[in-house]
Amino acid sequence: MTGHTEILNDTLCMFFYDEYQIYRKLLGSTRVSNDSIILLTQPDNDTKPAYLYYVFDSKSMYGYKFISADDTVPVRQLKDSFLILNAFSQFNFQPKPNYILANQQKMDGHTTRLVYTINTKPDESYADSFMLHYQDNFPNVPHSLSRSVDTIKNRKLTKIEMIYKATSFAGNNIPGRTFRFELLKAPDSDSVGIHQLLLTYKEIQGF
Repeated sequence: MTGHTEILNDTLCMFFYDEYQIYRKLLGSTRVSNDSIILLTQPDNDTKPAYLYYVFDSKSMYGYKFISADDTVPVRQLKDSFLILNAFSQFNFQPKPNYILANQQKMDGHTTRLVYTINTKPDESYADSFMLHYQDNFPNVPHSLSRSVDTIKNRKLTKIEMIYKATSFAGNNIPGRTFRFELLKAPDSDSVGIHQLLLTYKEIQGF
């Protein structure tokens, strides 16, 4: 087997209003495999992306899942379970001791990239190289890709790249692949419909 596989458009957009957190999860992703494009999940309306919305507040273990911005009968959702599965809340992106800092580069006035490599991988779960991007001017939002790294560097970890070279395992060829996790500031237009979600959430909670 040759070629490569990559999942595109796996996006979680986060909105923060006082003690409330709203997560908008994109439905639908595209797989590029061996130069063929396959739509894995297709929204009902081809011209408009479909989303799920999750609303939580800092005082409760539970929130609600909305199937649309105007959904009035959302489903109760455990906050920790959602964050672990969708926002990597318990994933430690700090390189393990096996990695060596190979390069540190100032990308622009506010962004620094650290490149880590490894001489001998204990197993194939270890990336061949590991890149961390930090910013010192990123908006102060409560979400973090790695709180331990943010604390150590006193900057915001905004992008992680885990690069795996092509290899073989148990007689199968495994193509090279890259996993990217990135925090980006969403355009203001993305907040359309969020206010209505907050109103519905507050009504359900009796606020």
